[in-house]
Amino acid sequence: MRKTALFAFLFFAVAAFADVPDKTGAMQFLCNPNLSRWVTKSANDGRSRSMTTIVPYKGKLYVSGGCWDPNMGYAPIFAIDPANGSYVREYQAGSERFDYFREDSAGRLYAPVTDQHEDGPNWGALFRKDLDGKWKCLKNIPRGSHSAGHWGNIDNQGYAIHTWDLCCWKGKVFTAGYGIAYGPEGSDDMMKDATPSLATLGRRRFEISNGWQLVDRRFTAFVPFDDDLFCITLNDARTCKRDENQFEEWRFNTSTGVFDLEMRAWSEIAPDLTDNDRSAVGSSEFAYVSPLGAVPFKGRAVYLFGTQSTESPRPWCLYSAANVNHHIKATKVNLGEGVYPFSISKYTTKKGDKVLNVLAAQFDPTDRMVVNSVWESRDGVSFKKLFTFKTDQQASALARTDAGFFVGIGWRFTTRWNLACKDGCSGNAGDDVSGCIYKIPFPLAGHGVSASGDTF
Repeated sequence: MRKTALFAFLFFAVAAFADVPDKTGAMQFLCNPNLSRWVTKSANDGRSRSMTTIVPYKGKLYVSGGCWDPNMGYAPIFAIDPANGSYVREYQAGSERFDYFREDSAGRLYAPVTDQHEDGPNWGALFRKDLDGKWKCLKNIPRGSHSAGHWGNIDNQGYAIHTWDLCCWKGKVFTAGYGIAYGPEGSDDMMKDATPSLATLGRRRFEISNGWQLVDRRFTAFVPFDDDLFCITLNDARTCKRDENQFEEWRFNTSTGVFDLEMRAWSEIAPDLTDNDRSAVGSSEFAYVSPLGAVPFKGRAVYLFGTQSTESPRPWCLYSAANVNHHIKATKVNLGEGVYPFSISKYTTKKGDKVLNVLAAQFDPTDRMVVNSVWESRDGVSFKKLFTFKTDQQASALARTDAGFFVGIGWRFTTRWNLACKDGCSGNAGDDVSGCIYKIPFPLAGHGVSASGDTF
């Protein structure tokens, strides 16, 4: 009876990975620029090489890395030639890590600092590549009146010690950290404090028990729509397990220039969470949750939901949200049991069609490999799996261009996956897999995707 049950389980697992083309054999190694910065096989260097984002920008692919605990900066910004994998270290930034790059309406590229690296050149709160092609170090995020921490030599950058997210919305740049700030796109002037008094509503403190850091809140994620911009705070993961708890939904008031707070039920922003979703978080990990990497798409916002980790976000699941009566109303996207989404990427085909792609990963127990999957949506609601590919560690960053897909390998998602380590390392030892970038070119034979990215 046990043999029958085991056979049934293995059959189900294999069948789950066999429904679309396997493109492992089509993967082309491009480069690993982070290996030139974090060079050893230590766990900290392996975590620092982890890919969070790949951004196509003016014919190049932009990437970075880092780890903010322990502090592993400086974090260089690399520009990669997607044709041959050659790369240049465009900028050495005073940051322990970068999680996102954002492009504004004029074509400038922003890199918000996940954690400041104070000891060295180019120490700042925000970096921007201007239209002349030069990077600029900015210190224009205000401290505000609500950061009560003892920041020592970086006290004047209170809001920006950790800049968890940045959003370009209606000609303005918004930053989220220990407060919310905004200013005109392209401006070097000090941003405006958009955070109202935090002492009377909602959860009044986000406390860290190490004794030196006490701040009001960590604003971690923007959720942008055509008509409204929301900002969400970081919350203890335990609160979203109980229906009686609520999350803070902050909405930008265009009349007053500040964000207004309403308390909302978890079922509005992260409905239908399962124990399997939450199993991505280990007991020793940074178990605080919020939306991650929200992308506006055809009137909706599509975002990951999960925890912040020191080397990269650790998503639980995927949501597609509508703006209903000036509130976020999300629907869970079912990618399958045990499938975790890692990256969202927008792409415009040569015909001008807007496409949203999602990169996800699942552990295959039959050969102790990760089965990564790439999904596509044309409406931001329904998603179709395009293809899969196998790797030793999960792919955690995705970009799409006319030439094909580009994927970056991350650090080990969870020890529960018990991933194979090909060079014999064990436990928390590192390897040189994280940070590798691969190209999966078009056309995808046998799938029906043309070189222009149009399905037929």
